[in-house]
Amino acid sequence: MLGMSEAPLTLLLVEDDIHDAVLLESVLQEVAPEVQLVHVLDAAAAFHQLSLWEGQLPPLLILLDLELPGRHGHEVLEELKTDAALRPVPVIVFSSSEEQAVINRSYHLHANAYLVKPQSVDGYRKLVEAVLHYWRSAARLPVPQTR
Repeated sequence: MLGMSEAPLTLLLVEDDIHDAVLLESVLQEVAPEVQLVHVLDAAAAFHQLSLWEGQLPPLLILLDLELPGRHGHEVLEELKTDAALRPVPVIVFSSSEEQAVINRSYHLHANAYLVKPQSVDGYRKLVEAVLHYWRSAARLPVPQTR
């Protein structure tokens, strides 16, 4: 799916549901094995992982579930988008909720996209293909900055 001249893409998945994470990883390996998936279970682990990449952030997308233990995903999104170094990193909310108020709040907090988790493996496959096509072919990712 990715051209040879494109840099590898790293996805940071912030998801406490192991089933959803394993399903996404499986589909990602099938569709785009060159994409690295880094999975963390909660906000603290996400910010720890981001701190490890500080000064050398790889090309990155963040897939963020909202129902996380400890801190709600909207709090995480708000913190990501108020940090000058992290603000340019695209954050895709990846949630089961189809409530319009939740969707509106996500965009109000500057989510780059809001995706509803599919109900089937085929749905996951189509969604992953569409996301990767958009973010790798149509959109241009920001150049990582140091803090």
